[in-house]
Amino acid sequence: MGCSTKYIPELGGNVIIHNKYLETEIEGIYIAGDCSGIGEASTAMLEGKIAGLSAVLSIRENKKVENSREELIKDLENLREGPFGERPRIGKEKLFKVLK
Repeated sequence: MGCSTKYIPELGGNVIIHNKYLETEIEGIYIAGDCSGIGEASTAMLEGKIAGLSAVLSIRENKKVENSREELIKDLENLREGPFGERPRIGKEKLFKVLK
């Protein structure tokens, strides 16, 4: 697809550059799971839902879908709280700075 990657050790090595909505640098291309950073299955499932809702929102506005996506993002952030989530949280913070 031509998506750029960045080496981020906290996320397991090379990951595709993406934002918190899981959209890559290529508009309309979304990712989830291990290519966005090594995590648990529960993380991958949440990311898949966020990516799907983000794709819907790229086509049309929908407040209900937007609210659902924000709730899922909060759930994902909650998974990254505490000692076991510290490494992925730091990795995502580094990754999101790449896009700024």
